[in-house]
Amino acid sequence: MVKAKAFTLMEVIVVIGIIALSTAILLPYSLSQIDRSTVSNTADNLKSLVFLQQQNAYSYKNNQSYGIYFDMKDIYLYQGDSYSAVLEATKVDIDKTVGIIEVNLNDGGRDINFQKGSFKPSSYGTVNIGKERVSYQIIINQQGLIDVQKI
Repeated sequence: MVKAKAFTLMEVIVVIGIIALSTAILLPYSLSQIDRSTVSNTADNLKSLVFLQQQNAYSYKNNQSYGIYFDMKDIYLYQGDSYSAVLEATKVDIDKTVGIIEVNLNDGGRDINFQKGSFKPSSYGTVNIGKERVSYQIIINQQGLIDVQKI
């Protein structure tokens, strides 16, 4: 009679326990990495949008000034001298899980405008975005340089 070789119940339970323990340890770290990546990508996208509006204004595209408006949930791109004076703005879809935490511009407003032919913004300061424990800051200085930093 030939004995069949198989795993014992104890061996199977130990392997399942190791897998469960590994999952319990690695899952929070993985979710945290996903959050960091999502916020970082959103910050980079916002930097690109500000730069796009800056380039449009500098190149006299449509012979207009260009700007970007930061609402608490949405972002709008517009042509014109200010967000309040435009007739139409384009809403930009960003990751809905990432929120705009704070807009801190020198003039107390929520929009950054670039006059046609100029790199310099009408207002400058910071825009903070984040998700749970991950935050990034988009910095626009007086000269129009744009930077992103983790905070």
